[in-house]
Amino acid sequence: MKRLKTELNALVNRGVDRHLRLAVTGLSRSGKTAFITALVNQLLNIHTGARLPLLSAAREERLLGVKRVPQRDFGIPRFTYDEGLAQLYGQPPCGQPRRAG
Repeated sequence: MKRLKTELNALVNRGVDRHLRLAVTGLSRSGKTAFITALVNQLLNIHTGARLPLLSAAREERLLGVKRVPQRDFGIPRFTYDEGLAQLYGQPPCGQPRRAG
């Protein structure tokens, strides 16, 4: 009976549309894009071996699924996840001059 209740609860939760909105702030060139790209990548791959031990929903296996959805408000620029992922997996840029700060 408990298993049936658990499975029914999981089915209902899958049907409920829940969105999480995330805001990340920081100084210029502080790694915000790299952080968001890596976080989204981990969330998208949570059921294929990604590890997020500090995220309680993932640790307790309450995270049922993650998907990318198109930006509905065309006034807000789309986050460049694909480009960010390509940069994370690509060769680091070399020879760029550093700014004195």
